[in-house]
Amino acid sequence: MPPKPVPLPPLDELTRRCSWDVDEALIWTDLAGTMAWANRRAQSLFGYGEAEMLGKPVMMLYSASNSPALSKEIVEATFSGGWRGDIMNVSKDGTEFPCQMTTTLIRDDKGEPVAIAGVLVDLRRIWGKSPEEDGEAAAGRMLMRLIMGAEGDGAALAIAGGLGMDVVGLFNLDGKLAGYAGDPFLKDELARRPFPQVEATLLKELGAKSALQGVGEVGSVIALSFEKKEIGEDVKGVFRAMLKILRVDRSF
Repeated sequence: MPPKPVPLPPLDELTRRCSWDVDEALIWTDLAGTMAWANRRAQSLFGYGEAEMLGKPVMMLYSASNSPALSKEIVEATFSGGWRGDIMNVSKDGTEFPCQMTTTLIRDDKGEPVAIAGVLVDLRRIWGKSPEEDGEAAAGRMLMRLIMGAEGDGAALAIAGGLGMDVVGLFNLDGKLAGYAGDPFLKDELARRPFPQVEATLLKELGAKSALQGVGEVGSVIALSFEKKEIGEDVKGVFRAMLKILRVDRSF
């Protein structure tokens, strides 16, 4: 059982100023997960004002696409000292996006737990800076956690968020749909199609404007956009990085 919540000690001015100015999102909660403080980057990242965050459960920022097993892992590890890994978050406008999160259990002078600090790094910023290097590392961490089995839809959602694509389908070696993110009405349509697709046919029949496809030893991916007529080299770089995690032979 987690420790009982206690009032958070006040932050001194220097700590408050340093925490406010750091370039990553920092959120303090009590031991029950109620937000007690959020810096400027956290407010900007999630789209909430301070009054909208303080006193609210931190789980309002946590995407339902994360698996129950991951939620349990985070809680148990945090109360054992801390946790680090990749999760999906959700902003005020409903946008889901991947973050690397580090949690730390804060103790008082007597060694008693008093608070939890969470630092979140927006992985979309990392991918945008260096799609071939940082993008590959970020994609690798996310996909190793999400890509296979029951979490296939979570993996598809992570890829869709990272690429800024509207629809993503993941297929196993048997050609069956193993993960999907996007318009539910297109799921069956995508599932029945052989892989790879002739792009012109794929775009015409599904009404998409652009597509990315990749196939490898352990799976294949189709990503569609209904808004982008052209896909930038930065996005293609991230896509190639993701495909390497699937031990891809070639991409189209």
